[in-house]
Amino acid sequence: MGLSLWRRGGRIEFDDSDRSAATPFAIMRRAVLISLSNPKAVFAYVAVFSQFVEPGGDIAARLLVLFPTSIAVTVLVYGGYCLLGIGIARLLPSARRQRWFNRMVGAF
Repeated sequence: MGLSLWRRGGRIEFDDSDRSAATPFAIMRRAVLISLSNPKAVFAYVAVFSQFVEPGGDIAARLLVLFPTSIAVTVLVYGGYCLLGIGIARLLPSARRQRWFNRMVGAF
């Protein structure tokens, strides 16, 4: 990927020809189903949640706090990624700047 970013010149083209007219709810539902089917994410949540659940304690009460907290943190982090992407896109209006950005990112 790094080499392809280095070689890529200018703007990134997107093919919207196969894009369906899906509703925002349908897009969100699909994204949630894809996330829930990711075994790495499921194992990561199980590993983290198990650290906060005491054996013999009230698991339901603990999970009622953990689930909304983890969802809020996830929304904040992904929202931050979106804002970062929007900010970077505004800094790269020209093909020349995009080429240099691709080379810097590709070098990593």
